[in-house]
This record gives sequence, structure tokens and C-alpha cells, in this order.
Amino acid sequence: MAKINSPQTHTGSLRSLRTLTIHHLQTVITTLLDYPIPLNPYVIETWQTLGQDKQLTVYIFDLLLEILSRSLPYSEKERGQSGPVRHPTPVPKAVTCAFTHVFGVDDVEPLAKEHFHRLFAALLIRIGSCAVITEPAPGKNKVAEPTSVSCAIEAMKELLNSINTEAFLKTATEEGVWDTIGTPDRYSEGVTTMAWALCRHAPEEVPKVVSFLTPILSNLYEPQRVVTAAFFAELINQQCLGDMNLVELLMNSLLGRLVDSSHYVRMLCVRGLGNIASIGGEQLKKYTTTVLSAMMAGMDDKEDPHDLITLEAMAGLSKVIDESENRTFDPFSSTFAFEFGRASRKIRLPFARPPSLFSAI
Repeated sequence: MAKINSPQTHTGSLRSLRTLTIHHLQTVITTLLDYPIPLNPYVIETWQTLGQDKQLTVYIFDLLLEILSRSLPYSEKERGQSGPVRHPTPVPKAVTCAFTHVFGVDDVEPLAKEHFHRLFAALLIRIGSCAVITEPAPGKNKVAEPTSVSCAIEAMKELLNSINTEAFLKTATEEGVWDTIGTPDRYSEGVTTMAWALCRHAPEEVPKVVSFLTPILSNLYEPQRVVTAAFFAELINQQCLGDMNLVELLMNSLLGRLVDSSHYVRMLCVRGLGNIASIGGEQLKKYTTTVLSAMMAGMDDKEDPHDLITLEAMAGLSKVIDESENRTFDPFSSTFAFEFGRASRKIRLPFARPPSLFSAI
């Protein structure tokens, strides 16, 4: 392409490549994904040309999402002092770059809206996977390569921009999502804010996003389960937009992961269960006993290195009991008094001041 000087020939070549892609989709797409990042202008222009064909773009979305789901999000080659060291893998990174350039096509808006739930959920999971990646040190005399997480975040921004959700994008920016969601210690905070923003700006998409994310909660990769649990926990806090069937699905999903191998996932599940207090009414009555039992178990979690689960369980207990009838708590009072009494002073202090219900214990 770089050697073509005639504009007509250049345009004709791109259109010919688009026609070739219609008949040999997988071959062309996998070849384009092999190009090094940052992509040269000709590869970018090729992606944009492919995105101008509406029917072809649907097939491209399907294939890129399939490749993203089948590819290793990262590789683990050794363990560091704080856990496994995760290294970037090239294919998912290339997929997010491809999405970015396809989303930039003017005509893609109706297709991006139609498939928004799949694209949004997949990119959210990808960002969470990238947040824990350790990037290699840049080599000498090499062009600086964008990080995996920056590519994924850029794709998400371009998706939101492509469907003209300026309010969604503005909210995410003002709430600092792009600063938190790409960091290993705070990406769950960014996911929580994205869940709140989705409820606020695209509520009709929430059930479809949940449907896409639900299988991820039992995924092999811890960061992907963290993303899903954080997202579900905030949806319950937002009362699932009044959809009680969705509340039931999310509650059962989080209850099923209280035995997750990751203490951080367990903490987020406890948070989500405690958020049932925000819904109140019959749903709170329905789940109060189950949630109180889960909170008690959380306070007694033996693998809670930084007391995250204990603190979340106590916060959840406080919210649920404040909104429940006192007699519901009676069967648990002695067990709670025991667990609260043996907790460290650092944990007890925030809950021991009046008017906290724990102050008398």
C-alpha cells in the first residue's frame, strides 16, 4: 500500500481487500491481527475500510469477540512475592486495537448500539484482565508500544463515543474511571463506577450485559471474576433498576461464589449480598436470613489476610439489620457477639461508636 501513489488505485485496493475479506474472513482478520502495535497507517485504514460494510462489520464483531474469548488474557511464567506475575499476550491486545479503529468509522453507530451489550461486557472483562499485567521493560531504540490496558481502555472509550453516549463517557471521565480501572489495586473501583454509569445512562442494556457476564463469574481467571463480582454487587446496590428477576439472578450468582478461591472475589460477593439492604421491602425479607448467614461466615473466613471480608461483612450486617425487623437478627446475635468480640480493635472501632447497632456489644 505504501508504494501506491494513485488515490484511485489506493481506494480500489482497499475495496478489493474488503471484498476478499467477505469471502475469506478468518484468513484476512488473523493476518491483520499479526501486524505489530502500534499499527501503521495502512493497517488502520484497512480496518476502517472493513468497518464501512455493515454486514461485514457484524461478522467482524463476532469473530473478534470469539478470538478474544478463546485467547489467553495473559501468561503466568513465575510467581513474585505478592503472587503470580502476569505477562501480556499479543492476540487480545491486537483485537482491542482492531475494535478501536472499527468503532471509529462513522457508519458503525447502529451496529455498535445493536451489539453494545456484548462489546461493552467483553471490553470490561478485557480491561480487568489487563489491569494486573506486568508490561516488559521497553527495549533500546524501539518505538514505544502502548500497554495492553491502555489499548483496552481506548477501545472502551471509542465504543462509548461511537454510539453517541456523550453523557456516559463524560460521567466515566469525571468519576475518574480511566485512572482507577487500569490499576491493579483499584480496577474493581472503576468497574463499580462503570456499573453505576450503565444503570444511569443505558439502563436498557443492563439485563443483556448481565446475561453476557454471568458465565464469567465461574471463569478460570481471577481478575475476570473480580470484574463480574464487582459489577454485580453494584447493580444490586442500584436496585437492579426495579427488576426483581434480575435481583434474584444476581443474588444467587454471588451466593454461589462465596466459596471462590480468591479472597477478593469473596469480599465482593459479600458486598453485593449486603447491598440487598438498598432494595428493601419483600426482597430484603426474602434474603435476610440467607444474607445474615453469609455475613457471619464472612466474619469467620480463615483466609482473609487483610480483613477485607470481615470489614465488608460487618458493613453489610449493619446495613441489613438497619433495614430489617430486629427479631430477624435474634438467632444470630450470640454468634455475632462472639465474632465481633474476638475481632481486632482496628476492625471493631468503626462499628463500635453510637449510634451503630454494634456499640452495645
